[in-house]
Amino acid sequence: MCKRYLLIQLKVSMASAVVFLMLFLFTAPLWAQNTSLQELRPENPKKAWFSIGPVLRGGMNVKVTGSSYAKTLGMDGLGSPNTYDDRTYDNGYVRRDSSGGGGIEPNTTWNWGYNDPAQYDAVAGTLSFQRQGVPRYRALTDGGAGREDEMLGAGLQAALGLALKQSPRWTANLEVGFQGIWGESKLRENAAYVTVTDVYNVAGIAPFPTAGHRGTYDGPFDPAATPPYTIINNLPSQRTETPFAGTGEPSSIAFHVDQGLYQISLGPQIGYAASNRLRLHVTPKISLNVWDIQVERTEAFQFGDGTVRTSWIDTADKLKAAFGLSGVAGADLDLGKGWFTGIFGGYEWVPDKTKINVGPNTVSLDTSGWVAAVQVGRSF
Repeated sequence: MCKRYLLIQLKVSMASAVVFLMLFLFTAPLWAQNTSLQELRPENPKKAWFSIGPVLRGGMNVKVTGSSYAKTLGMDGLGSPNTYDDRTYDNGYVRRDSSGGGGIEPNTTWNWGYNDPAQYDAVAGTLSFQRQGVPRYRALTDGGAGREDEMLGAGLQAALGLALKQSPRWTANLEVGFQGIWGESKLRENAAYVTVTDVYNVAGIAPFPTAGHRGTYDGPFDPAATPPYTIINNLPSQRTETPFAGTGEPSSIAFHVDQGLYQISLGPQIGYAASNRLRLHVTPKISLNVWDIQVERTEAFQFGDGTVRTSWIDTADKLKAAFGLSGVAGADLDLGKGWFTGIFGGYEWVPDKTKINVGPNTVSLDTSGWVAAVQVGRSF
């Protein structure tokens, strides 16, 4: 709650900063007019300064890739159509048998059965099965594009500067800065419910077993089995999916990414006196960045008819440090008696992405992004 309250307050502060910046842009030329070098020369040059204020950092990217527990654990009961596997349908089954798919005819099985005569098309030589209300993810699945979100962070920044060289208009300084920025991102995908139809090629099998046929794992070697011991291909020749109107709460995967970023930076600051009160400056910096990241993952699974409700919760955290580069530009307004206020903005680049494995997914965090801040300080 404290972080969220702080984020709201800092957003308000940054809105004020935008107004302040506009005032700078419109009034700076007026302040700079007819200003002589003598007016710019300070009577008592300042050797150092300190500033502090709120900061925003945006454009950071969070991406989640990978699969789901429901997929990796085979909870839909259908598996991949390209893999020798157990498949359970609403109107029958096609499962592995004792040959393991390595019999005289590869990928075949006698462990299959069907319920309805309409499933068998003698003319086309096909046998069809259906399963309704199967959850399907489009983004969070093997080979899927994944989910992405931009993260906005807010916090506090402080800087300590030391004057290296001064002239009436130009100054060269050394600045040491610190930023503490906190942000969060929430990503979620709800599964769409579909009806899966698998079609098997059974052409050339004659006579074909009638509806109600029940094959077994050991086929003719199972004392409880009854003939015929017909084999079919375990791999469907065609799989189609059509929308299904599910009931109840949908299956879903959700992520909550919470980040704390702590940065120490160092760089030269070049300043230009636009008037006796307004100073413009640019600062290229190198930084050491430390992230403290926590990720919570929740997944819920159920079929479209509301059965087989299962859920999982996973958490992961990571502490990482990396170097970065940045460039910022800003403007300071002299308030008198050594006090000043100002704003700055720029871009901070961190080449290393942070990756965290949580459950069957990978969370990638790119903390490069724009930065904007308001500050108040004092020269001494």
